[in-house]
Amino acid sequence: ALYAGRRPRVKSTGDGLTIRDLCNHFLTARQRKVDANEMTRRSWLEYKQACAYIIAGFGKDRRVDDLASDDFGELRAMLEQIRAEDAAAHGRDARPHWARAADAWQQALLHGAKDRARLQRLMARACLAAGDPQRAADALARAAESDPEPEETWMLYHQAVRATGDPAPLQNHLHAAWGRLRKREPVPHDALAAVAWHLAVLY
Repeated sequence: ALYAGRRPRVKSTGDGLTIRDLCNHFLTARQRKVDANEMTRRSWLEYKQACAYIIAGFGKDRRVDDLASDDFGELRAMLEQIRAEDAAAHGRDARPHWARAADAWQQALLHGAKDRARLQRLMARACLAAGDPQRAADALARAAESDPEPEETWMLYHQAVRATGDPAPLQNHLHAAWGRLRKREPVPHDALAAVAWHLAVLY
């Protein structure tokens, strides 16, 4: 899925304004302008599509007062990914959009976004799609240092170093992860098995 890996939000159960409510209010106001011939139907449809992107990015039941500045950085990156997938689906060069998505993920990280390992993986995916495996490998190195458990990190890291032709950084991070994971209580056996498999493939 396009937004796989996006951190889940708790469904709002209070009386606060939700993202869906906000978009509905906005579109209703714009519809009145269409009815009064102050706006074209095409413009309204473009606003509707923009609202659909916002709802997909934030979640329809997310409360507006729960939004933080880093959420908008993530939304910008998601929108670039949508543009990239749309370009690819229509036979256009999607790499510039993926590059901009990678830049947006990096900006979100620089501005203190939470769940950094997840964002670094998303940035790495965008970098790989943009044809920049070295930048992807650098992002995945930071993801591995932050949280060595998710196997997705190692799978993407493996893909990146195959493209760069330099497996040494991945080997070093796998050995470091092996040592760190063995010291955890309880020991994450699935994560250890994934690290061991990737080490075996490299050697």
